[in-house]
Amino acid sequence: MKLKTFSIVAALIFAGCNLFAQNTYVPDDYFEMALIALGYDSGEIDDSVLTDNIKSITALICMERNISDLTGMKTLSFVFKK
Repeated sequence: MKLKTFSIVAALIFAGCNLFAQNTYVPDDYFEMALIALGYDSGEIDDSVLTDNIKSITALICMERNISDLTGMKTLSFVFKK
């Protein structure tokens, strides 16, 4: 019985953590692909990235990636090269 109760409590805590995870909207697919390639995002292109993964970035080099929209990254400094 204690194991069952523990399992239920653990599942609720885990579910609660996922409910409070914040995502940042990233509408440019090329920008999200760059974030995935650089290890800041993972999985499929879904127009969002986990905010905790990017909140400490102060600069990001995005060369030759065809990015046209930096929505979601207003606090970063970017270097572009075509």
